[in-house]
Amino acid sequence: MTDHTNKTPEFWQDLDRSVSTRVEDALRQPGRNREALVSSLRDLEETARRECRRRDTIQILTSGRRLLGDLSLVGISDGPFSHTME
Repeated sequence: MTDHTNKTPEFWQDLDRSVSTRVEDALRQPGRNREALVSSLRDLEETARRECRRRDTIQILTSGRRLLGDLSLVGISDGPFSHTME
């Protein structure tokens, strides 16, 4: 997983746009193997739950995974927004 420690608010805003674009592109290409993207989104979501204070970022990552068919729970039980995992 890439280290996103001490990232700026702008980093997370850029990430929101990047994730949205990547998910939209994947949805336009039926049959494409999406596992690498889903895995990346899981890793980013775990990092965001620890380090990001933007609820929107967590929601975008979670929704992106779900749109790609990943229904697994991701996150830490005691971090910010941990109640959104249920």
